[in-house]
Amino acid sequence: MTRGRICRPSRRPTSRRMTGAVLSMAAHCRRALPQSRRPFITHDVPIRNVMIRPLDPVSLQLFVAVCEEGSLAAAAARESLVPSALSKRIAALEAEVGLPLLQRRHRGVVPTAAGDALLTRAREVLRALDATRAELGAFVEGAQGSVRLLASPSAMAEALPDDLAQFMARHPRLKVSVEEMVSPQIVRSLRDGAADLGVLWDVGDLSGLHL
Repeated sequence: MTRGRICRPSRRPTSRRMTGAVLSMAAHCRRALPQSRRPFITHDVPIRNVMIRPLDPVSLQLFVAVCEEGSLAAAAARESLVPSALSKRIAALEAEVGLPLLQRRHRGVVPTAAGDALLTRAREVLRALDATRAELGAFVEGAQGSVRLLASPSAMAEALPDDLAQFMARHPRLKVSVEEMVSPQIVRSLRDGAADLGVLWDVGDLSGLHL
């Protein structure tokens, strides 16, 4: 053999052989990965080019329950679901975001780094939804809000106090702020948007106002 000569293989490995070798290596690496570090999902999740669609609030609620309980069985009991249904919802959520969100442990599951980030945001979303439901529920029960009412001295001396008391009894959630003011000032305040309602007896120029 001539010194310095490079020997090349007579045959190049085919693409099929290379693919088989890569798959065999991937399977070996997966078997070698400790159980505690394996993702919760059992299918491969594509990491690249992931388009995250709007997340389902119910799935977020179930994910929060799993993280807080640390167990699928306990979270399923808390949410009145069978564990298999809860497991499918969590797997679907992981597939949706394209990342493992939970890690298996000897005594349950814990969130991954991505799971911790989602847990924080999920709690914020659920709190905002609860606040929205409560606020809208108050409107269903009756009028709610605040009104600034301006009244002239003559109106305050007549039937306005009694009428206002009856109105407040029918709408206890409505806050009414009453301020006494002369009629020209009432008209200017209404035109400037500084008040919502005005009551006056001595009518002047009311152009531009709703009667």
